[in-house]
Amino acid sequence: MFDLTLDVSFVTNTQPYIVYMGELPAARTYTTMELHHHNMLESAIGNKQLARESKIHSYGKSFNGFVARLLPHEAQKLQGIWVDCPSFNDVGLGPPPRRWKGNKVIGAKYFNLDPTGPVIPNPSPVDDQGHGTHTSSTVAGSVVRGASFYGVGKGNARGGVPSARIAMYKVCWSVGCSDMDMLAAFDEAIADGVNLISVSIGGPSRRFFSDPIAIGSFHAMRRGVLTSCSAGNDGPRPTSVENVAPWILTVAASTVDRQFTTQVAFGDGKSVQGLSINTFSPEKKMYPLTSGLLAANLSGNEYGNSRGCDYGTLSKDKVMGRIVYCTEGSGNQDMVIKQLGGAGTIIGDEEIEDGSYTTLIAGAFVDMNTVGKNIEIYINSTKNPQAVIYKSAATKFPAPYLASFSSRGPQYINRNILKVINFYSCYSLVLFPFQLSSKMSTFYVKPDLAAPGVDILAAYSKLTSVTGYPEDTRYNVFNIISGTSMACPHAAAAAAYVKSFHPDWTPAAIKSALMTTGKAIVVASAVFDNINNHEVTVFYNYDKFSKYTTKFSFSNLTFFFDSATPIKVKPNDDSFTELGIGSGQISPGKALNPGLVYDIRMNSYIAFLCKEGYNSTDIGILIGIKSFNCSSVKPATGTDGINYPTMHIQLLSGSSDISAVFYRTVKNVGYGASTYKAKVTAPKGLSVEVIPNTLTFTQLRQELSFKVVLKGPPMPTETLTLSALLEWNDSKHNVRSPIVVVRPSL
Repeated sequence: MFDLTLDVSFVTNTQPYIVYMGELPAARTYTTMELHHHNMLESAIGNKQLARESKIHSYGKSFNGFVARLLPHEAQKLQGIWVDCPSFNDVGLGPPPRRWKGNKVIGAKYFNLDPTGPVIPNPSPVDDQGHGTHTSSTVAGSVVRGASFYGVGKGNARGGVPSARIAMYKVCWSVGCSDMDMLAAFDEAIADGVNLISVSIGGPSRRFFSDPIAIGSFHAMRRGVLTSCSAGNDGPRPTSVENVAPWILTVAASTVDRQFTTQVAFGDGKSVQGLSINTFSPEKKMYPLTSGLLAANLSGNEYGNSRGCDYGTLSKDKVMGRIVYCTEGSGNQDMVIKQLGGAGTIIGDEEIEDGSYTTLIAGAFVDMNTVGKNIEIYINSTKNPQAVIYKSAATKFPAPYLASFSSRGPQYINRNILKVINFYSCYSLVLFPFQLSSKMSTFYVKPDLAAPGVDILAAYSKLTSVTGYPEDTRYNVFNIISGTSMACPHAAAAAAYVKSFHPDWTPAAIKSALMTTGKAIVVASAVFDNINNHEVTVFYNYDKFSKYTTKFSFSNLTFFFDSATPIKVKPNDDSFTELGIGSGQISPGKALNPGLVYDIRMNSYIAFLCKEGYNSTDIGILIGIKSFNCSSVKPATGTDGINYPTMHIQLLSGSSDISAVFYRTVKNVGYGASTYKAKVTAPKGLSVEVIPNTLTFTQLRQELSFKVVLKGPPMPTETLTLSALLEWNDSKHNVRSPIVVVRPSL
């Protein structure tokens, strides 16, 4: 009788919903499709019997989908991230873990807790911005053959660990990401039993106890879950790095070995290569070409720079059907030209970015000081200038090197220096005190390492256009995006890969394995080409301590040079690049067998927090001990007080001597009996002594300790950083630990 009443109530309050899921997945039978639909309904409704009763029909012969009677909130639960994408195909995965529902995407939840906050229309886990779908598929997307972005970047797309399952927790909306929602997501994810957490969210660094990501990731770490976070996109500005808690894996962005370039041809037979992701093929051989200056609206009623094609500064009659060259604008030139009926735009930038960005119409970015000047000369000296912009193509490019937008260190959340920070997720000013010691401030390096984050092709939501502009009519299941948000899931996938081989390793051990096996990264600099009077970008290996020869060609010129040999290079304005790469580029294969790991236990983190000056009451709340007192903990020793894989200090003033001691303990995870010898490479002016310089292990998992002593005179005024490298080698493993001393300059 009870069951009958329940069924009647269920039917009375529901209505039919068609859940269309697109093309049939390959090698999927009708029977397995029905089972998949039942799993989705059970996940949404929460009751197996009601899920079966709710389904009216399964489509599964020519396309994928089903019809079911659902309540409105149940219908919303069916599309967490944008699952209607081949990257979330669950073929071959088998049944999901017992504690989860679904199959490939086994969880999708959203958080919008503040009843007084901005109204979110129809809140649900659905990804209506594309960011979460892109990052999720980067971690664990299934293999998709022939994936592309409208034919650009065509190849096989796959996540870092394609056999893994995905649980998505949505906390960001069009108005931002609130602290309370982020904490709720951590709380839920940890309780759900996730194995790793990837957080592509950031904001200016805060004291740990006022930072929801630091707090949430701490509790995750206590339960054996490593959190990977993006380092931020405010580079190359120094001290811009985000998500700096020592238990977080903080990830910088590096390039991949392809770049998307766009050819622009001109009526005089010449052509140039610009950067962009242009999905449009030209319909004509040539288009009329003009500049923003020549297309200016002469009424003078609008503010802005017509040369830069700012909004309202151009005449529609002078733009219609033409390609417009714009330079020194305020941005969004492609939108302005599209709204005026233009055929395309060439945008001259003073600094060309590392990544290529998708344009709203046919477009390309070029260097305004070289290529741009020649374009202006052609326009102004030709009666009928013409140009055509071709569809973008992938070209080989030296990699990896650090992305210019990737946030730099040093990070220093120190005490008793008052700072005012606006944190976008909570729309408030946060005041907190810092303090410096009498001689120097101590800190650990952040970011921790670098991972691919430039021009990353991954899954995308079809609920938003590929550029996010309402004027854009392109909606696709893949998109190409750049940012440390893209680098973060790469590192999370690498961590998952290591964890799959070493399920008993702590988050700190996994992090150490990734850091100490990181590869030397490449940094871009400029060489002056005296033949053509052009500045040419070339690349060199940033590991100053290894021989490495690079070849790079530009037009008819080829450069060969050795990183250990002085070359004539124009000074790079990014003096803090060294503080942006961390331990280098991730190398997941090597991280499986790092030889030694720097492990950090809970007591060590607590001692570190005490050393940093956090009060006992706050620490007690964090760890759940009401009467906790820092006096009950063995004091953290050494300059930094933490067993970190890297060693960094910042001098208090330019006149300070270099003096620091770092105490470290390493665990043997390589072979039973082994002997490691220390090798130190240091620049002039920095003495690095390792005591002892030989570590002899007699068994696996044995731990041995050593200390590193730094000494030196005050650094020269023109020197911002001094870098050294400690390597422990047993002939089979090379365990790298960068050492950096920073001279204050700001």
